[in-house]
Amino acid sequence: MTPVVRPVFAMYEEEGKVFVSAEIPPVDITERPCFKTAKGRIQGSYIRVSDANMLMTGYAVYRYEAFRKKHRDGIRPVEQVRVQGLDQDRLLSMSCNANRTGRILQRWNSHSCMVWSASPQTALSP
Repeated sequence: MTPVVRPVFAMYEEEGKVFVSAEIPPVDITERPCFKTAKGRIQGSYIRVSDANMLMTGYAVYRYEAFRKKHRDGIRPVEQVRVQGLDQDRLLSMSCNANRTGRILQRWNSHSCMVWSASPQTALSP
C-alpha cells in the first residue's frame, strides 16, 4: 500500500483467552488516496461503501491530487477571450445581479474588461 498502512494493535486477555484488535488510523488528507502499489494510483484506489470496496473513479482520484497541489480549475483566466466574443445579454444580466448583491460595476467599454469593486468608493482601472 502507498502510503504504508500502519495498524495499531491492542491485546486483551480474559478467562484465558487472548483477544487481538487492529485499528487502522486514517491516512492524512495530504497523502490520500491510499492505493495498492502494484496496481497504481488509478486502478488501485478504492473507497469503502457499506460492506464493499468500490474502485474509485478517475475523477475522485484527481480531486485528491488537485487538493494536494492546490489546483483551482474553475478559477483560471482565459487570456484569448475578448468582451466582443461574450454573450452581451448574459453580461448585462450578470452586471444587474452584481449590482443587486452589492458589487458595483465600475467601468465597461468594448475595448477593456469589466472591472469590479466591492464598494463604490474603490476606484479601479483596467
